Amino acid sequence: MTEGGDMRLMINELVNKRRDDKAVMRLLQRMQEVGGCDCEARMAKFKSPFSWGWAAQPMPRCAYIADKLFQAGTDWNLAFDKLNLAYSLYTWSKRAEGRAKLVECYMLLLPGPSFNRGCPIVNDHREALRYLLDSTWASMCLVQRKQPCTGIDPVLAEFISTIKPYNTLPLEQKAAVLVMEGRFSDDEGLLRLARRAIALSPDEGEWKHMLGWKLQGQRVKQGGSVPGTEELAMLRDAVRLRRSPDTLTRLAISLADCGPAGRTEARQLVDQALAEYPDNAAVLSQAAHVVQLLGGSVQAVYNEVENLYTRALAVTGDCAHLRMKLGMVLQQRGKARQAKQQFQRAAAISLDAVEEFMKDVPFPFAK
Repeated sequence: MTEGGDMRLMINELVNKRRDDKAVMRLLQRMQEVGGCDCEARMAKFKSPFSWGWAAQPMPRCAYIADKLFQAGTDWNLAFDKLNLAYSLYTWSKRAEGRAKLVECYMLLLPGPSFNRGCPIVNDHREALRYLLDSTWASMCLVQRKQPCTGIDPVLAEFISTIKPYNTLPLEQKAAVLVMEGRFSDDEGLLRLARRAIALSPDEGEWKHMLGWKLQGQRVKQGGSVPGTEELAMLRDAVRLRRSPDTLTRLAISLADCGPAGRTEARQLVDQALAEYPDNAAVLSQAAHVVQLLGGSVQAVYNEVENLYTRALAVTGDCAHLRMKLGMVLQQRGKARQAKQQFQRAAAISLDAVEEFMKDVPFPFAK
């Protein structure tokens, strides 16, 4: 069977049926081995990273994204990061790696804790995620090649014909696709698409989280210290409508930036997040950030932050981003030798990730 039909059968078998682990792994391996179609074709009919027109992440940035996948507190946000990697790797001609990342996205739709964390956002928006993944796979098959090619493989055409058009999706599923598209956009694009998604599906807290998160990021980037009314309103609604590792810690960050008026509530939210998600590395890392924002006894802050990053590393295994964070805390504590060890371990894990980290994170110490 040619690629399109083969892929459709495998996806349906994976997503719709429960199979023993060995059978699932055989299918996943086969999915990674399936290659791209040799056809020139237009991809504009699909809503996928290939049709949105945004540049792929540079390879060093891909290494950094891969290193800090733990920062996605939910599988929904993990799906975005992996889709971003799949698109970027495939665009840079790392086609096997790109397809493998897309397969990992499909795995988030599979039943059972072996493949996902039982994310309620994914459960409620499976149709949207499936649409995006199928569209991306089809687009990978249709990527233009330098040599001319005529026609489309008939079985691939059949695969494409089974992908529901975006305009037939329910409103809440359209909203999910819009937010995912926004995350591939610039700041203004995400703000615009998040607002459209909220208009389509006002009871979904994750879309309000995305809007509040971007408003928060813009404020910090522009040097603003105090959160605006819309930022706080969106993040409060996000916690109320979709309580999650991401919404709890994101609101805590904004409240910590409110100064004394918000500190007590910010601390309460961090404590709640740590109690509800004690083994979530994103919560542990974000909690460390909030603790630093809240301030207090210098020694107590250092102790708690070091403990939180150490716990996060115990969850993730070796991770350059967390090693750098821990090293910075140790450096601030005057533990130069231990800090240097952390920096060296981070560089050994991924030098690209370390270099990208130092572009993103204020790092006042000698390299």
